[in-house]
Amino acid sequence: MESKELIENDDNLVQGVLFNSESEDDVEVDYLNKITDTVLWSTDWTVESIISAQKRSTFNINPGFQRRDAWNSKKKSRFIESLIYGLPVPQIVLAEDIKNRGRYLVVDGKQRLITIFSFFSNEPGIGFELTGLNSNTLNGCSVGKLESQYPDLYNNLLNQAIRSIIIKNWTSENLLYTIFYRLNSGSLPLSPQELRKALKPGKFLDYIDEYCSSSQSISKLFKTNTPDPRMRDMDLVLRYFVMTKHTSEYRGNYKLALDTVSDYYNKNWDKLKTQIDDTLKGFESIIELAYLVFGEDQVFRRPDLQRADNRVNRALFDIICYYFNQQPRDEILSKKDQLISLLFELCDKNPVFLKAISSNTNNLKETSARFVIFGESFQALIGKDVNIPSNLKAYYSKNK
Repeated sequence: MESKELIENDDNLVQGVLFNSESEDDVEVDYLNKITDTVLWSTDWTVESIISAQKRSTFNINPGFQRRDAWNSKKKSRFIESLIYGLPVPQIVLAEDIKNRGRYLVVDGKQRLITIFSFFSNEPGIGFELTGLNSNTLNGCSVGKLESQYPDLYNNLLNQAIRSIIIKNWTSENLLYTIFYRLNSGSLPLSPQELRKALKPGKFLDYIDEYCSSSQSISKLFKTNTPDPRMRDMDLVLRYFVMTKHTSEYRGNYKLALDTVSDYYNKNWDKLKTQIDDTLKGFESIIELAYLVFGEDQVFRRPDLQRADNRVNRALFDIICYYFNQQPRDEILSKKDQLISLLFELCDKNPVFLKAISSNTNNLKETSARFVIFGESFQALIGKDVNIPSNLKAYYSKNK
């Protein structure tokens, strides 16, 4: 890879999967000192002008956006109702695409735009009827019914203004990340994977997006057959790439690791397509193997907890995927009982290992600790050498 600066943060539970959220701390550099070079201005879009602009591909939203729709029907309906009656709605924040002037990346307000586009869509399975409202007039209204039976309300909707902030001449993606984090501080954390996909468009991320929609392993891990609204399924697959294929380049910053991997495979898509497919096949195989070894109730979970815990621990996900990749399937299965006992003993009796899988697990100290401690124990159990990442081994030896 071109950059050797790869993969940090607190745990966030969504749909049974334990995530270490990216945060503003990962930006590391004060990019706000460059904001004076950036042009920020406010403008009002009407709903009608937003729809017209999207027909010209003004807003950079993934064409498969309906699969990533995070709002339920009631929430979408209430937003449309607010527009119809002129109730206040939050502003949207757009960044002009530096490579395509006149097109915009959506920094904040994606779900609001998606809802507008969906309501006005004529495509099967995308348009929707208003539901769950207190208004008997609006419940059951499609855009067509609203236009034909309630033309005044339809015109209200088209003419409703939505305030937006336009960011132009931005010099760094990290400035957009900083603005993004500030906008979402104090509210339900959103996955930066949505912003990453907008900032780093390319065949690789599109391919991972499509893969997550059909992957049996992803469905099993997330306990759902629908794509995760905040693209955390993509986050997990990208993590697999980082922690199994680029471990030697890991430097303790999770955001930077995902950014670098995304850039690398986007740029080298044609050359690495076969390798990417092989890695995804490996992902499916390793997840299946881990389920066979540890069972559905314990796979990627701390075995030492007395209470039931249906969260997937990504720190355990890292090391199990990494080391299971190195050994023949039959050999792993033949050590099934010993592996279960090994993991329980490490969690129960090794406080350094336990800390390395329990909190803030993406920093270099905890990552090196879990890779080395589990790797050495796994090596002894298998009875032959395994590849413990040299950079993590060196860091652990120096800092333990």
